[in-house]
Amino acid sequence: REKAEREKAEREKAEREEREQTEREKRERTEREEREKAEQEASGAKGAEPVELSPIATSGGEELYVSLFDYPGEQDGDLALTEGCTIVKLEDLGDNWWTGRCVETGQTGMFPATYVESAPAKKDVPPSSDAAPIEATPAETAAPNAMPTAASSKIETKVALYSFGQDDPEDLQVETGDTIVVTETVDDDWVRARNEKSGAEGLIPKNFIGTPEELAALEEEGDAEDGHDAGEDVVEEQKHDANLYSAVFAFSADNEDDLGFEENDDIIVIRDEDENWFFGRNVRTGQEGIFPKTYVEPKSS
Repeated sequence: REKAEREKAEREKAEREEREQTEREKRERTEREEREKAEQEASGAKGAEPVELSPIATSGGEELYVSLFDYPGEQDGDLALTEGCTIVKLEDLGDNWWTGRCVETGQTGMFPATYVESAPAKKDVPPSSDAAPIEATPAETAAPNAMPTAASSKIETKVALYSFGQDDPEDLQVETGDTIVVTETVDDDWVRARNEKSGAEGLIPKNFIGTPEELAALEEEGDAEDGHDAGEDVVEEQKHDANLYSAVFAFSADNEDDLGFEENDDIIVIRDEDENWFFGRNVRTGQEGIFPKTYVEPKSS
């Protein structure tokens, strides 16, 4: 039975990779058509003065770009763009694909690098709440095609109400009272943030951070001294509330994005990739990746 399930999973993976290749070719064809269209429009313009653009960076070292065309985003993980929006480049994925954040909508995701150009030097984006806010133009405030996502990149400054240890590689370690800059809301329970004291970035439960007034109230009640133990209780409660599954069979991580696990390992399902695959985290190893749905079942409480 295990062999049959493995063969089924391999077939499903091959089909998924074939679909991704087809989507990639479709995107490249669309890019070529858009570039040809832009060149034709540019050649027909009269008296237009060329604008000299140079890559600039925020005070945090992030490079800024402006989108040349609309990009609707064709699958989960893509960043939808509208012509003229400002993009903060996060990572170069290779093959002319980047990940970035759209300043106007707060969305993050992948997009073709050929759809953007370096932003004019006058347009800057503050990396934290300490910097001056951007004054949006009417075109930017309208954003009629902005599509909301589950994750929000609204920047906030908080303080740590409790100490939080680094149980997983992506966790952010903090001590009670540390200044925390929230850079992204991941879901209802977790945020991505930066510890201003250590400079480290990672994930931390929302329950662990708050306002200076909230911290002062906790200290008056004497709860702040027991913050580590209270924090552990919050984490355990969240784990029980999460999508916790148990591995029915062992699964080998044959590809870089696979999540390997042993039979009976506890797996937290983070999201549904498609009808056959989950993306999740192995509680035992802390690693994340994709795996077949048929290899796990919901863990009974």
